[in-house]
This record gives sequence, structure tokens and C-alpha cells, in this order.
Amino acid sequence: GSIVLRPSLTRRVNLSSPIKSSNVATRPPTGYNSRQRGTAIRQTHSERKLLTMPQSNFRTRIALLAPLALLLLFVGCGKTPETDSNGDAKIDPPGDDAPEVVQAALKPLIDVKELHGRLGETGLCILDARSAEEYEDPDGGHIPGAVPIDVGEWKTQMLDKQGRADSDAWAEMVSSLGIESLTNVVVYSDKATDAARIWWTLRFLGVENTAILDGGWDAWTAAEYDVSHEETEVPEVTFQPTLHPERLMLVGDLQKSVDDKSASIVDARSPGEFADTDGEVPRKGHVPGAVNIEWTELLGSEGRFKSPEELQKLFADRKISTDRPVVTYCRSGGRAALNAFALELAGYSNVKSYYCGWQEWSETEKAPVKKPE
Repeated sequence: GSIVLRPSLTRRVNLSSPIKSSNVATRPPTGYNSRQRGTAIRQTHSERKLLTMPQSNFRTRIALLAPLALLLLFVGCGKTPETDSNGDAKIDPPGDDAPEVVQAALKPLIDVKELHGRLGETGLCILDARSAEEYEDPDGGHIPGAVPIDVGEWKTQMLDKQGRADSDAWAEMVSSLGIESLTNVVVYSDKATDAARIWWTLRFLGVENTAILDGGWDAWTAAEYDVSHEETEVPEVTFQPTLHPERLMLVGDLQKSVDDKSASIVDARSPGEFADTDGEVPRKGHVPGAVNIEWTELLGSEGRFKSPEELQKLFADRKISTDRPVVTYCRSGGRAALNAFALELAGYSNVKSYYCGWQEWSETEKAPVKKPE
């Protein structure tokens, strides 16, 4: 029952016109930087509703609210999402009215030379997934045109069983970065797992043309390209997410996959975590049938990804089949996202992330735990 809007790369909000829809992501007051936009947008929506509340008697209020209540019931807005037996909000797959995906000339892994040549390109958004301090560091700076993104906020939203299915919250968070469904996005960080986490989440939300900068911030500075110390102006856009549940594995579904051995399972954690010697969790060990491929094995020198051919051989040597689903997991999503990226880079087409990972699995009483013999 949700309404999916067809996005447009040229559509922008006209702030001089009256606001006609509560779904429009309005610009926060002057002086806000791009990192504060998400919070400011949510505050702006609430303040606008309070300022426009009719000052009338009780009967008049009821008369005004009754048609709105009927409309909300009709379109299904404000409805609590259905949940499964584990409390996970159910996510419907994209329907026939989902936004059309335009495959742009943007590879999933982009090097610094190509990104440097595309700076200033229309429809390109560069996301800086480092900390706020590093983005604003006067001695460091950031890639020109980059917009900072709060990785912790996105991680928390995705780990929440109801939050991951909250399209309105995702719409505000992504719109605040100047991203639409057809935007070309390049993510970089000084931590490959943080860049991969944002890459995976954007793909889950329907931003298909999302890439990772190979080698991240270190590769950019090593190439001695220009850096910026200026705050990037974020364009005003309206993003409507199209969630892709086929990219996400839930705890109940993984339990079934363990029972019927229908998927290859890849544990991206360290050998110590896999073998029950490291980590602070309620139960230690690993998912039965999982193969331990630590995320660091997928990177070569200077933090760059190994070639698709090298990755294909690595996964084949570990008996990761290409003819059935592959599920990656770690503790809470980041390392699993990197492994999922590498699998897709190697040509695997049915890759899922068990995002909540060992943090949730170890707390789930019915979830089986395997320990080395």
C-alpha cells in the first residue's frame, strides 16, 4: 500500500512556494552544515506542523481531522509494520511501480584517478564516511565536493528491527545528503568497512549507482590530489526509498538456511572470533556451516581490493558456490558488507547480508552455535 514516486535528477524543491506536502525534505535554516541537515529537516517538519495547527474549537478540529484520518487509513500511512516471529519488520519487495534504474557509467569500484576526472560532474555525490573531526580537520580536509555522512547514525537505523523498514526516516536521511534514486554515489573513508557499510545500505535503499573509492582517503592523499576545507553545499532533493529485502538476511531465515543447507555462509570476523577465543558476546563460536573468510583477506596492498580474478579464486578455493545464495555476517554489519561487496565484485549475483550478525545471533536462544572440535 505504499506510493512510490518516480524520481527526477532535475527536480528541486522551490522553497519560495508554500509547502504542499509533509513529505518534502525542506532546507534547514541558514548556517546549518551538511552533517546537521538530517536532524534539522526532522525538526523543521515538526515545527511547521505546529505553526500551521488551526486555532479553533474542539468540534472544528474534529471536522478537519476526520477526512485526514480516512485518507491515512486508505493509503496505509502511519501503519505499524507487520513483524515476523522474531520481531523483524516485514519488508515488501519492489513492485512494478518502483523507480526505473538507469545504469550509469559508474563501476562498483572506482579508483582515485577516475574520480578526480569526474569531480564537479552533474548527478555525482561523493560521501565522506570518516568522522566529523577528520572531515573538518584543517590539516587534512576532504575530497572536493564531498558531503559528510554519519556512519554511526546509519548503523543504528539499520540495526533497529523497525527502523530498517521506516521509509520516511530513510527518505529524510538520504535526502539530506542530496541523493536521489538515480544519483551516482561514490563512498570513501579511511576504514574500508565503513565505506562498505554505507555502500550496502544505499543499495538496500534502492540507490543502485553506488560505488566505493578503492583505497579510500589514503589513496587520494597518496596521489597528491587537491583537498578542500570548505563545507559542501547540498542540493535540495526528495528521495523515495525502494527497499530491497532480497539483499538482507533475517535471523529466522538464516536459521532455516542452516537447517536445509540452502546457502553458503561466510563469516567475515577474525579467526579468533570464529573459533570462540575472542569477542565479548553472550555466546561464542560461529553459525553452523559457516566458512571463515576474514574481511582483511579480500584486500591487497595499501587497503585496495584484490582483483575480481583473485577474489574468484579465493572464494572458489573456500568452496563458496556460485549457484546458490551466499550469506555474509560479522558482528554488526560492517565487515559483512565488505565481504558482500567483494563477492559481487567477483561475480556472485545472489548475495545477502545478515546485517545484525553475531550480535543478534548470540542473543537468540534458538539459534544454533558451532564451536571448533
